[in-house]
Parts: sequence; C-alpha cells; structure tokens
Amino acid sequence: ASVLLTRGPGSNDIYFVRRADILRFFGGFVAFPGGKVANEDAALVRPAAGLSPCHVAACRELFEESGVLLARDTSGRWPFSGPELVQARRQLNTGEVSFAELLAHLKLVLSPHDLLSAGTLVTPPFSPIRFATEFFVASLPPGQTPEIWPGELADGFWHSAEGALRAWATGDLLLTPPTVTLLE
Repeated sequence: ASVLLTRGPGSNDIYFVRRADILRFFGGFVAFPGGKVANEDAALVRPAAGLSPCHVAACRELFEESGVLLARDTSGRWPFSGPELVQARRQLNTGEVSFAELLAHLKLVLSPHDLLSAGTLVTPPFSPIRFATEFFVASLPPGQTPEIWPGELADGFWHSAEGALRAWATGDLLLTPPTVTLLE
C-alpha cells in the first residue's frame, strides 16, 4: 500500500520519497511512501467500517517512513507533530510497540475516509519481484510535518505532479514506473 500525500485539499503538491541507494529494489528511485501489508495490520482491520488491510498498511507505512499519522481522536482531531509522535514513531520502528498498541496508547483511530483510493497496480509477469500495490490519496493533517529519518529512505520533498513528470522527462528525477503511471 502506498500514499500520495498532498499538502491539503486542492493542493498540487505531493510528498515524494527517495529510496536509499543501497536498496535491492528500486534503490535511488523516487516514489511515494508505502510498503507491505504486515501480519500485525490484521488487528486494526474493520471490514464493516471499510477499513482494509491495505488502508492499515498505508497509514502504518506513512507514519513509519515520514512521521505523518493519519489517525484521529474520537472527536475527529488530528495529533500534532512533536515529541510524543517522534517517540511513538521511534518505538514503532524499533518494534517496541505494534501499530495497534501505538494507536491505543495515543487514543487514536484509523478511518478509511481519510484515504481516497487511487487504484491498484500489479508488476508485469516478467518482473523478478511481483507485487500488487494499492495506492491512496490523503491530505497532510493540519499541524503535522513529514520528516525522513535516514535508513530505507534517503530524502523526502514536495513537488507538483506536473513538475515531477517534467523532471523525470529531462532525466533530473528518477521515478519508479508506478509513480510515473499514477502521476500521468
């Protein structure tokens, strides 16, 4: 699952991440935050509410990779970036807590309404690594700021879809094929 994070409703800016050069799959390429559905994601799935494993994985991966948490309290308020979210992210990334435990501790819940489906792409049959990725569009919650911690990712930045495609066409930005497809 992957998230096209915009600066807010009506914004043309999308948050991109550059994968670390050392990664076996698309190392050095620019993509959207995201990753695999994990077994632990099942604890948060609520089919009756429309919350699928991909919704959960998209929210978890976005938080792990950028520190942006698409979860709200029971009154609908978003958490703000700050020491509490930094600590929660660190604990999640080191495996000290699960995503379900983190959300319970912060008294936050996930909602499928915060993620708009942008479709699913499947790698072609000739690819040595096969996967299907569900893509979502979400807005940056007010009071939150993305931050990349070095490791799996090397950088994060805002860019318009049009600008990213122009930079890709001139060879100034190395985009993954699914990223190009979604931006087009």
